[in-house]
Order: sequence, then C-alpha cells, then structure tokens
Amino acid sequence: MQFMELPLEKQLQALVKDDPLFYSSLVRNLSKRMGSNSGILSDVYDGVVYRDLFDKGYSTQLLNLTFAVNIDGVELFKSPQKSVWPIYLRINELPPRLRNLRKYLLLCGLWCGCDKPPMHWFIKPFY
Repeated sequence: MQFMELPLEKQLQALVKDDPLFYSSLVRNLSKRMGSNSGILSDVYDGVVYRDLFDKGYSTQLLNLTFAVNIDGVELFKSPQKSVWPIYLRINELPPRLRNLRKYLLLCGLWCGCDKPPMHWFIKPFY
C-alpha cells in the first residue's frame, strides 16, 4: 500500500495564471459570498461552518479557498487485489456550474493498495 500526495500549490498557480475564467469566477463569487446571509441554504457558503469561517475573516480574502473532498476507488487490471483511490478536491468558492468541471478538480493524492484505505489517511495530510 502507498499514499502519494500531489502538490496543490502548483495546480492552483497554474489555474490562476493560465485560466482567466477561474480567477474572474472567484472574484465574482466573492461578492456573492459576502452578501449571502439570508438564512436560506442554497450553497456551501450558506452553511454554518462556512459562515463561521467567514465571520472570523478567513473567507473574506479572495484566495482563501475551501474544498470538498471526493474519493473513489478503481480496480487495476480487473484485479480485486489492487486498487487506486484518487483524491480530488473541489473548490467551494467556484460557482456551482464550474465546480465539477474536470479542469477545476484538483488531484491532491493517490492511494494504491489491496484494501480500502483508512479514511483518516486522506484527511490528515491536508490539516
């Protein structure tokens, strides 16, 4: 079994540098997040935990990003003996229509092994 971390910083820098839609969407969405206080839950930034971060000043900075973690396993070579579990981060501050686009999902780690990985191994490196 192996766990490999992939650097997020370079992936984010490339998005900011090479994709004008990425950066402009973050800027537009920041004002939407700042005005989101109606008590109606329509997106992740309306939730209690996100609002708490916002109230403490964390989420008011443009490139202070939060992520949703996506993990799923894939068998290699049709063998139940080996599987790979990619770990993707979805950027919550992007508008919902962009969040799940492949080019905006960040591959931050891979687990390779015979068994399902212990979930705390995925979370710990990103604290």
